[in-house]
Amino acid sequence: MNLLTSSDIRIMNKKAILELLYLNRQSTIRNLEKLSGLSFAAIKSNLEELIRDDYVEECELIPSGGGRPARSYGFKSKNRTFLQISIHRNSGNVEYSLSLSDLYGNVIDKKEITDERFSLDTLKSLILSINKNSKKIIGISIAAPGVPRDGVYINNDIDELIGIDLVGEVFSLTKIKVILVNDVNAAIFSISKESDLWGTVGIYFPMLHNPGAGAIIGGQIIQGVSGFAGEVGTIPLGINWITIDYNDRDVLAGAIIKLLIVYRLTIDPNEYILYGNMFDEELIKKITTKLSTSYDNHQFKIFFRNEIKQDIISGLFKISLTDYLKLR
Repeated sequence: MNLLTSSDIRIMNKKAILELLYLNRQSTIRNLEKLSGLSFAAIKSNLEELIRDDYVEECELIPSGGGRPARSYGFKSKNRTFLQISIHRNSGNVEYSLSLSDLYGNVIDKKEITDERFSLDTLKSLILSINKNSKKIIGISIAAPGVPRDGVYINNDIDELIGIDLVGEVFSLTKIKVILVNDVNAAIFSISKESDLWGTVGIYFPMLHNPGAGAIIGGQIIQGVSGFAGEVGTIPLGINWITIDYNDRDVLAGAIIKLLIVYRLTIDPNEYILYGNMFDEELIKKITTKLSTSYDNHQFKIFFRNEIKQDIISGLFKISLTDYLKLR
């Protein structure tokens, strides 16, 4: 059993104070006392360190009803941004989606282009273009399909990405910390709740490639080997996801249900998010009807979505923010 050291406790307290300031934007020490349960001295000491490390700033004095005005402190967000990048295959082409947001998720700028093949030069050009007149970018997060190891893709639906040190290339260009995640993991991270201990499973059906899947439990991404999500398509269920007829709704519904049962018997999540262009009223009805007649339907809380891109971008923002609030 690992016991917490005084240093561990101090870092936990500092994180708690920073998260409270992020949520409240601005607060006095007395108010932070009430919200956190920490002592005045502990809060003051941690605030001094957060100011020194450029996370927090002193703000105006607040009247205190007859007594001395109280100094307020604010989460330092002005002119700071996160950059989210999704590299995605869509109908055989490669789609670049870039979103620049402030630290509260408000979109400041976005760029989207589609090309026949992935090009590192194109990606770098887009990053430089969106960064040209922007406020200070303090974090970059990138999502793409496949298997990244130490920032290098060893397997990917986009062949041109294989072997590229994407993290290293973008960091060399920007000198900003880069986080690389699987696209499905990013998508469901946007939906999951840290308080949900039973978790969320997301499965994406790109149709041209094996389905990818991800799981979030207690606010943590449960990754496959090196963050891989596509291994769900190689589970020996007697299904070839590349050659399966996506127009045969009965066959497709049966195959999808097999995947759901695998997760039901292993992780047993609170909810499932299924992504894919093929989810129309007919297919959804076949899946839900079969589950209700053959299995415990109440065990399958399922949401169907045709579009995954916006969830990927939202998840990337949430990942960058979570990393920033960890006092990296």
